[in-house]
Amino acid sequence: MSEADGGSTGQTNPDYVQVDPPSPSRMEVSVAGYTSAFYPGFVRNVTVQREGTSVDLYTQSGPFVLPAGAELPWDSSQFEFRGGPNARDFGLVINDPLHEIASIEVRLKPKGAALATGDEETVIIRDVVVLCPPNCAVLPGG
Repeated sequence: MSEADGGSTGQTNPDYVQVDPPSPSRMEVSVAGYTSAFYPGFVRNVTVQREGTSVDLYTQSGPFVLPAGAELPWDSSQFEFRGGPNARDFGLVINDPLHEIASIEVRLKPKGAALATGDEETVIIRDVVVLCPPNCAVLPGG
């Protein structure tokens, strides 16, 4: 999402000198049959919990490089999720103008919810993204 389609690029910092190119504004990952697409300026980690197991779809490996002059990532974005053994398909529009959200947990009903059969799944979206600037060094383990 960009300013042109309703997103905000955050506050500006006129003293920031861009060294690395800005990070992409959209990322899509697929792991274990699950696919998620999101704005990486909001998402530090995406995990799916099911039947006592946990699948990490995405973990931030390096700082999210803001565009020149921006101090904060966009305050709104879209998150999409699909796939897995229960063929999930949902999306969220996230609007966080004050950058207060630390995580979002979505508990999904068993497949065929009217009959309450199948397994529940929980999708956990964690924010607290490492931003560049000010933290332009590589993340530990990244």
